[in-house]
Amino acid sequence: MIWRIILIWLMGNGLAYANLPRPSTVATARGASFQYDAINELTNMIDGVGTNTFTYTSNYQAQSETVPWSNVVAYAYTQGHRSSMTVTPPAGASWSQSYAFDSAWRMSGISSPSGTFGYQYPSVAQNLIGGITLPNGSAIVNAYDTLARLTNTALFNPWGHVLDGYGYGLDTNGLRINITRELGLTSNNIAIGYDPHRPTDKLERSRSQPGATP
Repeated sequence: MIWRIILIWLMGNGLAYANLPRPSTVATARGASFQYDAINELTNMIDGVGTNTFTYTSNYQAQSETVPWSNVVAYAYTQGHRSSMTVTPPAGASWSQSYAFDSAWRMSGISSPSGTFGYQYPSVAQNLIGGITLPNGSAIVNAYDTLARLTNTALFNPWGHVLDGYGYGLDTNGLRINITRELGLTSNNIAIGYDPHRPTDKLERSRSQPGATP
């Protein structure tokens, strides 16, 4: 029985490891115990409910988990990125979902029994999500300014009409000075002012009717 802590130091293209002793089984005051393998990966958790077991890939990523009621969760990877997850119950159909990535390894889609979710980005150089497409044809669209600050976000129905949207006006310090909520047939506008002593000095709200300009 040993304790093993792996300290990884990147040196060029190599890895250096340091090992310290550690028991392979650790018990807690509440009756749970944890078991580890030789490289300190959790392999078993045992408590009053039962035993959870864990396995790992050769790259030390989670590969599977089996829970006391025999559900199994399994993961697969492509170049270190999770490509799929499958949940297999003791009875009934399993649940599987897959993950897609773009050329910059940003998540571009999730496919599951619930449908397909797509993710778009405003620029190849940004990780900010510009849009999310939903299984029913609706979409969430986000907009940002040149400083990557959120300026608009809206939920559109499949026909391109706004169901719920927010627009944000920002001052030179990045503080929000205006919030506009779009509700399709009407909109609410909130103006916010600040002074050096209080976080909100002024809060004004106006409601525009259909066809009016807020």
